[in-house]
Amino acid sequence: MYNRQQREQLGTSAGLSAIAHHYLLPGILLTILATPTERS
Repeated sequence: MYNRQQREQLGTSAGLSAIAHHYLLPGILLTILATPTERS
């Protein structure tokens, strides 16, 4: 399993940003990733 920091690094290398982490069960972590939005 990957920890929060590793998940964020994987997302960043794929061009995504982590917006939330939630534990579903003990030891089961859900990470929500999204494409970065451009700000004007």
